Amino acid sequence: MVSVPGPGIYVHVPFCRQKCRYCSFVSRGYTSSAVRDYFQAVTAQIRHMRTCRSWKNMEFSTVFFGGGTPSLLAPDMLCELVQLILRSFRVPCRQPEISIEINPATVNVQSLKQLRGCGFNRLSIGVQSMQAVELAVLGRVHGVQEAIQTMQAARATGFENYSVDLMYGIPGQDLSSWTESLQQVLAHHPRHLSLYELTVEEGTPMAELVERGQLVIPDEELVLSMMEQIEKYLIPAGLQRYEISNYAFPGYECRHNCNYWRNGSYLGFGPSAVSAHQGTRWITISDPAAFNRGLGIAQDGTWEEEHLEQEAYFRETVMIGLRMVQGIELESLGKRFGLSVLDYYKEVIPGLLKHGLIKIEEGRLFLSRKGMQVANMVMAEFV
Repeated sequence: MVSVPGPGIYVHVPFCRQKCRYCSFVSRGYTSSAVRDYFQAVTAQIRHMRTCRSWKNMEFSTVFFGGGTPSLLAPDMLCELVQLILRSFRVPCRQPEISIEINPATVNVQSLKQLRGCGFNRLSIGVQSMQAVELAVLGRVHGVQEAIQTMQAARATGFENYSVDLMYGIPGQDLSSWTESLQQVLAHHPRHLSLYELTVEEGTPMAELVERGQLVIPDEELVLSMMEQIEKYLIPAGLQRYEISNYAFPGYECRHNCNYWRNGSYLGFGPSAVSAHQGTRWITISDPAAFNRGLGIAQDGTWEEEHLEQEAYFRETVMIGLRMVQGIELESLGKRFGLSVLDYYKEVIPGLLKHGLIKIEEGRLFLSRKGMQVANMVMAEFV
C-alpha cells in the first residue's frame, strides 16, 4: 500500500545542453549569464512566496527539482536553493524526499557527493535507452557508457534511492533492444524505474521526421509486446508496479509524484511551474527570459490563475487517481468532495466493468490489468 503523501514543492530548471527531438517541455539553451539570471529570479520568487499566507503555514513533505536538466546548475547553486526552501517553508517530515532529475554526462562523483551532503536524497536519472542508435534517434547527448558511469556513481555516493527513466516505442527499436535495455539497467539495481511509451508531440523535430517518413514508430502490436516484457523482468527483480508507468521496490515509490496523482496541493517555482491548492492553480510565466527579468513574482508569484468548479475538480481527481494501481478510495473521495463516484458515474461504470477494464474491490475502484493496457481510453470515460 502506497502511503498518502503530503504537499510538495517543485522547482523547474529550464536549461538543456541540447533539446531532445521528442521534447515539448519549456526549456532553453545553457549559458552562464542565463543561469545566473535564473538563479537570482528563482531565489527572489522563493523569498516572495514564503511570505504568502496560503503557503506559509502549509506543511510540505517533498521537494523535487525537475527540468530541463537541473544538474546543469552548479552544485553550489542547487544546494543554496534547496537550503533556502528548507529554511523558508515548513518541512516537518523527519526525512523529506528531496529529488533531483539528472542526465548522464552532467554529473560526477564529486558533484553527487556535494548534492547528497546538502540534503538531496533521491535521484531520477534520464537514461532513456541503453542502445547507442536509439539515443541518437532521441537526440540525447550522452552515450551508453556515460549512463553506466552515472548509475555507478549514484550508488558510490550514497544515493541508494535512485530511479532510472527508460523509453519504449522508439523509432527503430525492436523487442530485443528493449529487453537488453531493461536487463542492463536492472543489473545496476535501481530502486525505482519509470518506463514511458514515447509520445510524438506535435511541433517537435521528431514529429516532423515521422511525418516525412524518415522515422517509423513501432506498430501497436510491437509496443504491446514491449509492455509485456516489462513485468516479465521487473516483477522477478522485486519491483512492483504502483502507477501506469512506474515501478519500485516497496517503500521507494516517488512520494512527490504520488501527491500529483492524488491531486494534492503543491507549490511550483521557476518558469512554467504550476502551483495548486483545492482546485485552484497558479501558473508562472512560461518564457524563461521573461521569468529571468523578474516577472515570475508578478501577481503574487504567478502569471495566470485557473479555478476549477467542484465537479470539474472531482472529475479530474478521479481520472488522475486511476493512474495509480491502487486506484481511488471511494469513501475518502466521497468525503473529500461530497460526491459519490458510483452514483456520479453510474452511466459509465457498468460498461467498463462488463468489458473487464475496471474493478471495484475492498472499497476501491481501479483499472484492471486489461484496462492498464488502454489506460488513456478508460480514463477518458471519467472526464
